Amino acid sequence: MTRSLPADFRQLRTLVEDRHQKVARHAMTDGPAKADLVEDYLHENDLLTRTPEGLAYLGFSRMLASSQQARTIREDVDQILAQDFAHDHMKANQRAQLETMFSTLLAAELRVQESYVRWTSSLRRFLTRSAHGRHRRLLSLADRALHTGATWVEQDPGARFLDGDVLGIGVFAFTDVSQIQLWR
Repeated sequence: MTRSLPADFRQLRTLVEDRHQKVARHAMTDGPAKADLVEDYLHENDLLTRTPEGLAYLGFSRMLASSQQARTIREDVDQILAQDFAHDHMKANQRAQLETMFSTLLAAELRVQESYVRWTSSLRRFLTRSAHGRHRRLLSLADRALHTGATWVEQDPGARFLDGDVLGIGVFAFTDVSQIQLWR
């Protein structure tokens, strides 16, 4: 029953990487809104979990989450290998394959997880990179405004009132500059 799982996991890893490339190309060429990009990611992830390989992967992951089930499988393999028929009717490579089955599956599952982590990290970097440009602009504007304000107050102390949108970020109603939260 588990013989096809490593191949299924390899196929799933390939599917994950293909979907990652598809979403990345869409992000780079079309420049979708962040919400649309996240929606694409979640939709593609949902599609992957519905494939036969995705279902096998989820089932194995759930089984690993239960330490009792994982222990039971190891004990079952040990019990099978201890039987006389295993020595009499199984070839050495078949016994070795059965002995290493669990570690092979764990390694294959880890490679799928690494693909998902790369995809998620790529998405996170893309989302934060596009945000950093705007944050840098706001920080630059705030820095210029604070510098100008400090110079102005140094030359002529007292309360100041500005008319209009001096920073280009909209008009705010505030009584103290410390109330402004530009990052929001």
